[in-house]
Amino acid sequence: MNLKSVAEIQDELERIEAEIEKILLPHKIGALFLFDSKTPPNDELDSAIYSDPHKALYCLNINITDLNIRFGLSIGYSNEWINIYALSKRKTPSIERFGYHLYEKRWSYGDPPATPVPIKKGIHIFQEDIEKCFSTLNERRELANQKKELHRYLRDQEEKEILYKESLRAKAITEFCVEREKILTQKYLYLFNDSISFALKDTKLSVNKLNKIQTYDWLVENKTNLKTGECDCIDYKKYGKYHLFNDVRSMCRHRFFAYRETDTIKDLSEIESFALYHNSHPIHLIHKGDLSNGRRFIITINHNSNCLNIVMPKVKLDGFVRCSLSFENGTYIRKGGSIVMMDLIHEKLEFLFKDLMVLSKHFTF
Repeated sequence: MNLKSVAEIQDELERIEAEIEKILLPHKIGALFLFDSKTPPNDELDSAIYSDPHKALYCLNINITDLNIRFGLSIGYSNEWINIYALSKRKTPSIERFGYHLYEKRWSYGDPPATPVPIKKGIHIFQEDIEKCFSTLNERRELANQKKELHRYLRDQEEKEILYKESLRAKAITEFCVEREKILTQKYLYLFNDSISFALKDTKLSVNKLNKIQTYDWLVENKTNLKTGECDCIDYKKYGKYHLFNDVRSMCRHRFFAYRETDTIKDLSEIESFALYHNSHPIHLIHKGDLSNGRRFIITINHNSNCLNIVMPKVKLDGFVRCSLSFENGTYIRKGGSIVMMDLIHEKLEFLFKDLMVLSKHFTF
């Protein structure tokens, strides 16, 4: 297929639609009538044909008293298969659609209706009319197949365009994060000298939990030592090894998830515990401070992240909430807390990270 762009494919689809509309089908071929969705159904057989998502072009409601059978028949774009609407073999019979191959004389998936033999005889009576429908629909069928192929091609092209745009956006975010990291390390790194220290629970239960999880494949593969903190992963080699064992910044993602899974960390303040356990990734940088109303807050940045995670107290109730501010466009990815507290946090961020916030607000994708 020589078409390249989505617009060209859509133009071609419109052309085929117009060609299909030009093909005038006779109102009646033998005993079969042209399907008209605007005509109200007369009975339950008509209702089954009209409600079927398989598009019918010609249909027939058959009632042969000599054979004591009654069933519906419709023809779509196939030149071999027809749709039969008849009672099923279920305990509670209902009218269902069954596929029937006109020339191989077989039912689709080997699943016939309740009375297959007399229905086959009824189909044979109208076989000549059915074959006339097949030949009449040849031109329209060919265009319909082209249309189906174009729809498939259009979907593939749209997926390619989405993937391409996503790759460009990912590249832009990566470049932006590199720029942000430069600003953080060159101008604001002094703000992130804070740490969160912890200890491991030494109860028998905690020790047993750690010993058990230490055998997990994802820890063994990375040679993660939960007692010394050492690990072969890039997180530890790039960040963790430069901090003390009991500093949360020393934790790679393997220790981070192992400690969270076993709940073996102790000696954290309430706000520190909230900041740690409401993070989904290891913490790289930490800033602790006070708001203008004297309440404490903590800012954390995760490895390879493009946002600030801020933990602040609730205004009237005990406890804390968390929000995240994106460096992509200077907006909140996740909002939390009252408007008053959010305003105080934003005021603090403007004061602490003036250049960074300006960069955030003017950077768009």
